[in-house]
Amino acid sequence: MRYNCNDIKYYLDHVDQEPENLQEFLNHIENCANCSRIVSLEPDMEEILAVSTPKSSPLSIEKDILPRILENEKEYAKRNRLEKAFLPIFLFFSALPLFLGAWLWKDIRSYFNSLDLTGAYNSLQSFISEIPIPEIDLAGIAATLTNSPLIILSFITITTLVWAFSIIEAQKALK
Repeated sequence: MRYNCNDIKYYLDHVDQEPENLQEFLNHIENCANCSRIVSLEPDMEEILAVSTPKSSPLSIEKDILPRILENEKEYAKRNRLEKAFLPIFLFFSALPLFLGAWLWKDIRSYFNSLDLTGAYNSLQSFISEIPIPEIDLAGIAATLTNSPLIILSFITITTLVWAFSIIEAQKALK
């Protein structure tokens, strides 16, 4: 269908209706000076018109898309049934220790009452008392450290690093 200037005006005024042949519609607008001035299509407008036209898809809804949807729904339903089946089993096994503890409470309580922990405590106390505590000669360690050149050199090194850092910071502050 060939479009004339009146057709172009009609389609521009009635945005809800689309032209039958979009390529011819655009060709007329590009070749007609009057219509191109009216429309003044910018690249954004051309892109919107190109995107708004429906394009055919190589996929068929009945052959390609619908079977995949049905397959996914079957997998979801299967997973949902498994979750519903395993939920009572998980609840049973999680509550089982509570029921056993309540049912056997008297036996558990009598077992802990029968334990003699004072004997274990006394054994541990006697074991600890047998461990000899080493004597540490702090005066000897202090005398060794004060007479060591390593300590004196360490103090000199620390003092040097502090002075160097101070000099660098003072130079940065003066800049």
